[in-house]
Amino acid sequence: MLVGVGVQRTQMYSGGNAEVIFQRIMLVRPGKPAVTVFEAPYSSEISIRACFDEKDAKQRLDACSDEYTLQSDLKVEPGEQSGLPNLSLSVLSNRFPRGVSRNADSLAMPALTQDDLIDETDAACTYRRTLAFDAAAGAYKPSAPLPACSEYTVP
Repeated sequence: MLVGVGVQRTQMYSGGNAEVIFQRIMLVRPGKPAVTVFEAPYSSEISIRACFDEKDAKQRLDACSDEYTLQSDLKVEPGEQSGLPNLSLSVLSNRFPRGVSRNADSLAMPALTQDDLIDETDAACTYRRTLAFDAAAGAYKPSAPLPACSEYTVP
């Protein structure tokens, strides 16, 4: 039997916070200890304060928090399969406002415009992978490596 377990990590910041949940897929067999066979990001909500005075608020059009979100969906692939089923993992990552990055000072960017006040999908951290069980490794292997995406996965 496969069992999904959520592992939550949180962090409080001065003017912000982060909650990241990883999904751990465990293989449970009678008479044997449960074994982790796959782990991937499940969801995250990260908010970083971006305004420290009125000048900052004006430059950012009062969008005074950088927001980073990640949502995933893990499903059993349809069709007949022998052994453990194949799984599909879909991940959607967004940031607000457009162009922000946790790896750069958002106040160093040009002043925001109304066009920047949107959720922006991060193409590098939005992906789909098929997972197949590798019996020799005792784990699920993705069809391609998962991107690091630390902006969304590190609290």
